[in-house]
Order: sequence, then C-alpha cells, then structure tokens
Amino acid sequence: MNGMFTDSSSGILPPQERRGLLSPVLINTAGWIWISLSCFLSIPLAVSVIWPHGKVSGHLSDTASIVATLVLALIAGLVAVFISREKITGVRIAAFDGAVIAAFCWITVGLFASLPYYFSGWIPGFVNCFFEAISGFTTTGATVVPDPAIMPDSILLWRGMTQWLGGMGIVVLFVAILPAIGESSHNLFQSEIPGGANFKKATPRIRSTARALWTIYLVFTVAETLLLWGVGLSFFDSLLHAFTTVATGGFSTFPDSKASASTIAHWIVIVFMALSGMNFMLHFRLARGEGFGVYFKSAELKTYMGILATAGGLLTLDLLLTNDYPGIGPLQALTHGFFQATSILTTTGYMSADFGQWSYFAQTILFFLMFVGGCSGSTSGGVKAIRHVLAFKAIARELKRMANPRRVQTLRLDNEVIGESLTANALVFITLFMGLFVIGSLGLTLLGMDMVSAFSASASCLGNVGPALGTVGPAQTYLEVPTGGKLILIVQMLMGRLELFGLILFVMVVTTSKR
Repeated sequence: MNGMFTDSSSGILPPQERRGLLSPVLINTAGWIWISLSCFLSIPLAVSVIWPHGKVSGHLSDTASIVATLVLALIAGLVAVFISREKITGVRIAAFDGAVIAAFCWITVGLFASLPYYFSGWIPGFVNCFFEAISGFTTTGATVVPDPAIMPDSILLWRGMTQWLGGMGIVVLFVAILPAIGESSHNLFQSEIPGGANFKKATPRIRSTARALWTIYLVFTVAETLLLWGVGLSFFDSLLHAFTTVATGGFSTFPDSKASASTIAHWIVIVFMALSGMNFMLHFRLARGEGFGVYFKSAELKTYMGILATAGGLLTLDLLLTNDYPGIGPLQALTHGFFQATSILTTTGYMSADFGQWSYFAQTILFFLMFVGGCSGSTSGGVKAIRHVLAFKAIARELKRMANPRRVQTLRLDNEVIGESLTANALVFITLFMGLFVIGSLGLTLLGMDMVSAFSASASCLGNVGPALGTVGPAQTYLEVPTGGKLILIVQMLMGRLELFGLILFVMVVTTSKR
C-alpha cells in the first residue's frame, strides 16, 4: 500500500508516520470538514432565530444548542488546520489512507452533529443522540424519535441536513470546494462515494467531477422540493423530504413517514428515490448530451430496474389478492407496492404504510431487498447491484468451467472485460457483508432482542435502510433497543456507509498506531 506523503528530498515517509491515526493530512482534512460543518450549522441557527421554539426543561434552547455546537466545531476545525497547515506540502493520499481519513471524518462529524440534539434535550441520552446523528450522516434513517413533528423546525432542519450532506458525502463536498490536498484527493473521493471502487471520473480533474455530481444532486433536490410544494406539502416539509429523498435517507417530518401524503406525492417521491438509486455517472452523461441510451447500455441499471419492477409487481399483487386488505384498490396497491419496493431497494426507508402488518410473503420480499441496494455511484447503501451482477457472472463462469474445463471463460460487463481483482472484490464484499450481518444479529439477540427484530435490524442498519421488522418495524423506532444494541447498530451503519473496508482499515490503524 502506498504512503500518504511523498517528499522530493526524502521519498516516502516511514509507515508509522504515513498511517498514524493523527497524521497531518488526516488532521488537516478533518479540520476543514469541521469548519465546513460549522458553516452549515448557521442555516438551522438562522431558522431558530427567526422562528424561536420553547425548550425542554433543564436544557439549552435550540438556538443556544446550535450556537454551542457551531462554536465547538469551528474552534476544533481552526486548531486542527493551524497545527497541520505546514506539514501537508506534497501530500499524496493512497487508497488505504483515503479510507482511514473518511472513516475518521465520519465518526467525528457524527459526534459534532449529535450535540444539538443532546444540548437541547429533544433526544434523551448521548448514545441516542449519537445514534440519530450517525443514522443521519450514513443516510440510514433508523430513528429514536417517536414524533418528529414536536421538535423545533431548526432541529428538524439540521436532522434533514445531516442526511442531505451525508448522501453525496460531506467529504466529497470538501474535495469539490477546497484545493488543500490537490489531485491526490482522488483516493479520498473514491473512499467516500458509495460503491465508488469502480466510479470513473466524469471529468479529467477529480474536483470537477465532485462539483458535477453535487450540481446534479442539487438540481434533484430543488426539483423535488418544487414538485412536492406544488402538490400541497408546505415548503418546509417539501424541502426536508427532498433532502432525505435524494440522499436516500428517509428521515421524515411526519410521525407516520409518508403514509399521510397524497398519492401524487408518493409517486413524486418514488421517481426521485429511483433516480437517486441510480449511478450518478449516468445522469452526468445524459446531462452532457450523450442521450438516454447511456441508461439502456448499463447492465447494472437493467438489473436494478428489473429487481425493482419484479418486487414492486409482486407486492402489488400480494396487496390485491390477500384477504387481509379487503378495501384496497388497484391504484392504492400499485402505489404502496412500488413505494415500499423502491424505498427499501434504494435504502431510503420511507414508509407509505405499516408494512409490518403485511403478509409474511410481502415482508420477506422487503427483507431480501435489504441485501441488494441501489447502483454503484448512487446515494444508496447496501451491497449494490453491480456486485450481485459480478457474483452471478462468476458463478455462471464456474458452472461452465465444470461442464467444459478446457474452455477459456472471460467475464464481460457492458462490453468491457472484467478483471479478476474486481470480481474477487465483489465476492469478498458480499461474503464479508453476510458475515457482519450474522455477527450483528447474534449480538442483538444476545442483548435480548427477538430473532425477527434482531435479524432485520442488523440487515437494515448494515445496508443503511432504516426501518426493519418486529419491535423496530416501520411503525416503531429504535428508542427501546438496549444501549449495547444501539452501539452495535452504530458500528454497522458506519460499516455500511464506508463500504465495510473503510471502518475495518480505521480500526486497524487505531489498534496498531500505539505499537
């Protein structure tokens, strides 16, 4: 693995200096991100000043809570940048280092983001606050808030912003707007984009690519906000649902998620969830004038849309034919079926109905969708469709080899030869994902959760989905999960958002840096 720094006089620095937990480039990158976070906090701060809200007894007001967090993040960021500013000349970030930096930034950003909840008292207990913040930034959408409608608008706005910033990635935003780490930021960018191992640059310069992706992300956000506002939602609710839809996050301002929204609002959300679950490279190529053919040429997108159509169709038929729903009509069944299929497949986690009350067949479909995810280079979590495509191609190749051992089999995807390392990476990822799912499930059952709740919560948080089944179903929250269980799920959410390997590499650095 290549070093983090290079120097014209001394070459690559010693491993302990390159990979130390507190390396200068890590401190500098984190510092700029903390400063950026404090700048974003000024938006909910302005809302709290314009529309003040009552406070929880014995806690700070929402305005004071946000100010305190903003000041702490700003001071920490300025100190970090100041002490590392002269030590990052000639920086070169390797893939290993990019993963470690991304993991460190996500954990620390989650700590800062939890403070407005904690200081204001709207979420009790620091672990609960940290859980909500990590769920926001990882775009998981698992919540400990039973009724978000009672929270101040400023806190709700910050809650929605955590998902919007986490969707495309606050680290990617940093790469887009700050030149401090130069073109070596490529590996930091790759470690941040979900499914980004195969994410090709849209433009020759990685910073231009990051800006292009954020522009598309912003256009989607504005478009959905205006459409939802036009069909009857308030501007505030429209904006926050746009934030959490394009991020495939799922935090809602309504206690019943999207269940109380109109049918047309549901379909607007379905469209934007589906678009956000696609590879943003395809959207960029369309915007660049390559035409809609770019979508039809993608094997991953065909797989993604095929799974969505099949799952949505089966759920629709089940809702129509099951006697448990005698009053449901074809349009309602179609809407709920495709809404929930899209929501779970893209790991958004909204609900249009309490699917915990649906048939076991329907719940099983939704449970299996948690192991699929959206496309690579999207805002979705999960395994990603591309890895399933590669895994099935590898299985088919091995079966053909058994039938004809002398035949040379080459894997191809979108008319390109797929290297063995890429196939191996996909298979290792799927195996590791299933292993972590089992470990998380066992840990939760050990803490007293029933099997359905534990297994579905583990799959949901590792896949960054949000709602699960049983006691953590769509009509419930994660508030009653034991503290130890929340810590397990926090780790799983971070694992899922950082493509598993990022957090593992970070733990390796932490455990070896003192040696």
